[in-house]
Amino acid sequence: MKKVQKGGYRVGYGDEEGQVGEWAKEKLRYLQSYLPSFTKATKKAKSRYYIDGFAGTGKWIVRETGEEIKGSAQIALETNPPFSKCFFIEKDASRADKLKELQARYPSRASEVICGDCNEVMPLILRQISPYAPTFVFLDPSGAHIKWSTIQLLSKYRTELFINFPLQMDLQRRLPNDPAKLNPNDIDTLNAYFGSEAWKDIYSRKFSLEYPRYSALSLMELYVSGLKELGYKYVHYSDAIRNSRRVKLYYLIWVGKHPVGEEIMRHVLRVQFNPQLSLFDNY
Repeated sequence: MKKVQKGGYRVGYGDEEGQVGEWAKEKLRYLQSYLPSFTKATKKAKSRYYIDGFAGTGKWIVRETGEEIKGSAQIALETNPPFSKCFFIEKDASRADKLKELQARYPSRASEVICGDCNEVMPLILRQISPYAPTFVFLDPSGAHIKWSTIQLLSKYRTELFINFPLQMDLQRRLPNDPAKLNPNDIDTLNAYFGSEAWKDIYSRKFSLEYPRYSALSLMELYVSGLKELGYKYVHYSDAIRNSRRVKLYYLIWVGKHPVGEEIMRHVLRVQFNPQLSLFDNY
C-alpha cells in the first residue's frame, strides 16, 4: 500500500487515492454493529460521545473490487440512537476538509472535525466532556502513532477503546534482527508507544538462548497488561487481521470498564459474526 507522507507523519490508513484493502471492511463491520448497541446501552446517560483519533475521509474504495464503503466517521454519524456529539481528528488537511463535507450532510448530528495530531488534540477534546460521560474511542492508525500518555489520559474518563495494534505492519519492522541497526528514532517512538522501555526486554530475547524465548505476541501482551493496569478490566482481542495474500497485518484490541460493554462486544464479535471461530477471545 502506498502511504501518504505529510510533514514527516506517515498516514497509516488508506492510500493517496482513498483506497483500502478488502480486510479493512472487517473492522468497519464490527464498528458498525457495535456502536448502536453502545448508544442504546448508554441512553440513560446525560451525554455520550464518540471520538475518532484517525478519522480519514469518511469513505473508502476497496482496492480489489472498486466498492465504496462507509468509513468510521460516516458510521458514527449514522449511528442510532445518536451520539450526543462526535469528534473526528485527522492530521491530513485535505482529508479533514472531506470530513467537513461529510459533516455538512448530517446537520442534525452534533459533530466537530479537528485537524491535528491525535496526541495533541485529544486533551482539548476531553476538556469539553464530563469524565463520567460514556465515550467510545476508535484509534485506528497502522503505525505506532498513539502515545501511551494519550491512553493514560483516556483511562481517566469513562471510555471504551477500540485500538488497532499494528504489530506486523509497523512495530516488528522497527525491530531489526541485528540490534546494532536499531534506529534511535524508533527507540524513541517505541518508548512513547509503550510508555516505558519494557519492550526492550522482550526484544532482547531475540538474541538470547535463554527462556522465555522471543515472541512478537509478547509485545501485545505487554500492551494489554498496561491497559489492564490503567483500569480497563475487560479486554478482547482479535486473531491477526490479514491482507489478501494472508500476510498478518495487525490485531484489534477492545477494552472497557463495564460488564455491559463487555457482554455487547462479546456478542457482536463472537456470536453475531463468527460463532464457530470465536474471532475475539478474552485475554
